[in-house]
Amino acid sequence: MVVKIAAGFSALVLLGCSSDAAPRAESVSGASADSGAMGHRDADVSDAGSDAGTDGGDAAATRIDAGGGDRDASSYEGDASPFNACAAGTPVCAPAYPCQDLAAPAVGHTCRGQFADWLTTDSPAAFSDNGDGTVTDSRSGLVWQQTVSSDMFTQATAKAYCAQLSLLGAKWRLPTKAELESIVDFTKFSPAIDTTYFPNTPADPFWSSSAYVGAPGDAWLVQFILGSPVNLGADFPGHARCVQDTDAVTLSTGIGGAPPGRYLIDSMNGTVVDTRTQLTWQRGIAPGTHTQPDAVSYCAGLTLAGGGWRLPQVSELLTLVDPTVYNPAIDVAAFPDTPAVWFWTSSAYAGAVDNAWYVTFFYGYSATSPTSSEPQVRCVR
Repeated sequence: MVVKIAAGFSALVLLGCSSDAAPRAESVSGASADSGAMGHRDADVSDAGSDAGTDGGDAAATRIDAGGGDRDASSYEGDASPFNACAAGTPVCAPAYPCQDLAAPAVGHTCRGQFADWLTTDSPAAFSDNGDGTVTDSRSGLVWQQTVSSDMFTQATAKAYCAQLSLLGAKWRLPTKAELESIVDFTKFSPAIDTTYFPNTPADPFWSSSAYVGAPGDAWLVQFILGSPVNLGADFPGHARCVQDTDAVTLSTGIGGAPPGRYLIDSMNGTVVDTRTQLTWQRGIAPGTHTQPDAVSYCAGLTLAGGGWRLPQVSELLTLVDPTVYNPAIDVAAFPDTPAVWFWTSSAYAGAVDNAWYVTFFYGYSATSPTSSEPQVRCVR
């Protein structure tokens, strides 16, 4: 498999795995400008925003046409009303994004899980072993299958496996990309998960239910060798870890698709408050590009709106990824002029010295690079 990545970068790409053999990996390098995510296989992206500074270039995102149309920026400013179209029986979570079907035999849809709408840190520490084969994450409210099957699945058979799982007599489903990323422990490597609560987790790709907007027929997996997502054809063999599909989760008011009220914009002081995660974001971006140490210093010294800023953790920056759009994969009503390039995080990569995590906003995925690289910067507090 050929993988295009940013010039001078290297990536470990999972090429195959089975229940009785170690995963096969290959170190690759390339010269394609912002398709640097590990395993991101086919985007031919121009790094037009590398010197965009606060202007950032054209922020007209490409949207999925799901019958909803674009959202208007005016619907965000000051609007904190709850939203759950699925609970009302409408098969749309938010404009331009369809609901996810509930697992059989339930009938209906869910808005939950397409966005990361929970408080998060790089090292998940909110797990509880329920002693019945399940683990609860008190941060997201999700209940997880603790031990996974050694079988390999296509995305379709992974969905069927979870829908038919009889554990505790509960309803189960395949998690979304955002949900699966929420149990990654970015402080660990091979596997990048807390093995105290999820023992014997293979360092292999796990299927999500989320489609990959960049290529019809592709979908997202999360690789637990290091914790980054990978987009592959839906017939690729991967593992499945199911998440409980309870009414409390699937019909919560927390909403997917960045509905009105998710972001409170203060255009006067240049900040955006995420009402779900309670994080406050710099609405613009740092001028120029920065090494990771320089990015840390820039945010620490930023005096915008009273200061108190820092470089976000990778798990925090991933909460801004908008799965409904790409180029850029962010809500441009809340964050206008965001270039579809990669942004530093403060998170060290556990698999290599002097490497750290970044998030790219072309398609919305995380990967790693040497800290001497110079991507963009957006601060948080």
